[in-house]
Amino acid sequence: MMQDTPFQTLVVSKSSNDSAVAVSRRTTDGLPVSLYVVHQSSFDTKMEIRYADGHVQQQQADREPIALLRFHFFSSSIDLTLHGVDFKMKRKNPLGGHCFRYPGLNGQMEWKRSSLLGSGMKLVDDRGRAIAVYKKKLGGFLGGGESGFHIYDSAEDGSFMDVIVVTGLAAAEYKRQSDEGWEWLEDLL
Repeated sequence: MMQDTPFQTLVVSKSSNDSAVAVSRRTTDGLPVSLYVVHQSSFDTKMEIRYADGHVQQQQADREPIALLRFHFFSSSIDLTLHGVDFKMKRKNPLGGHCFRYPGLNGQMEWKRSSLLGSGMKLVDDRGRAIAVYKKKLGGFLGGGESGFHIYDSAEDGSFMDVIVVTGLAAAEYKRQSDEGWEWLEDLL
């Protein structure tokens, strides 16, 4: 069972010049503090994620990407490198979510649909406990138009936050590409 109030809410939005996507945390006064910057290749097959300027760990990362993601056109697997560690996100079946294991985390994690009708996804651990939720609209059906994450685990460890954001963005992008593929097929019929 998921608690009602998230520990953190992160907002995903396009940069002012549309060249990148920013993942930000809202401060208590409502102002956004950028944490991550996401760049995607023009063919939507690769994505790179860096710490935003001013991020606590940005100096340590030396402006290098913290994560590289590669999507496959004919496969549901996603190749990821996070902090130099290679791993994959895979689907066990065509209707399932993307599962992965990452060093330092206990067991397998999975990004899966949060409901039958909604567009949201939730990250669950191997016991079924919800860690985070990604929504296209954080405010709900009639709410605000920003997409983002509600994180229900304390995620005090910066590396765990990185895992949540990177794998969540990977799962959301895979879903977006998959939905576009189905729309293209429907247009042919």
